[in-house]
Amino acid sequence: MIDMIKVPAIFLSFDDWWEREWVKYLPMLADNNVKATFYPCIRKNLGMPILDSEEKIRDAIRPAFWPSLKEIQAQGHTIGFHSVNHLKLSFLIKSIGPQNLMKTEIHPGLKIFSENGFKLKHFAYPFGNYSPETNDALLKYFLTIRTIVPLEIPSMMRAYSINDLQKTKVFIAFDIKYPGWQSALDLVFKKQSIGFFFTHNPYDSISELNELFYSAKKHGATFYPMSALEA
Repeated sequence: MIDMIKVPAIFLSFDDWWEREWVKYLPMLADNNVKATFYPCIRKNLGMPILDSEEKIRDAIRPAFWPSLKEIQAQGHTIGFHSVNHLKLSFLIKSIGPQNLMKTEIHPGLKIFSENGFKLKHFAYPFGNYSPETNDALLKYFLTIRTIVPLEIPSMMRAYSINDLQKTKVFIAFDIKYPGWQSALDLVFKKQSIGFFFTHNPYDSISELNELFYSAKKHGATFYPMSALEA
């Protein structure tokens, strides 16, 4: 399907625990011909205790969680995964090792999502925090991984080519709440290439989303979900 992607192209994603807000803004995405990817995590509040058992994970599922995600998916968007507890995985893997990382942060989520009709193929790092070791562990279970451009290193922003998409499994996205994201978008248009952008709660990003959609329409860009990278 990668060969079907037309440039300029934008891969937009939404992270964290905002499934109720995501659903509210589906009409806005539809009005702008946007297909996106949503990466939910299960622990909603970072101040909550760690969910360290399957029972606790199941108990933490919000009532609107599955209905919201099913509605999102039904409208042609991709559902990915953002881990169980939203922790910094590069630190965690050093502490507990790759097998225990998968046992605590990934496998229970994959199981519970599968039971509810979701086959998760795409992952986004919490905090954009990763290492070669976490990549190796996660790419055994996911087709792609998305990380982020650090606020302090804006030079990491990328404009990808179709050839890049065919060779790469780890993609760097720019937060549209960060200063300079418009420059990253301009680079995509200038190079007639592909860019990855993300945000969290649409309510807090309305002005940036509207600017993104306006610029995309002006330059003839198409929005794709991560499922467009599947064979």
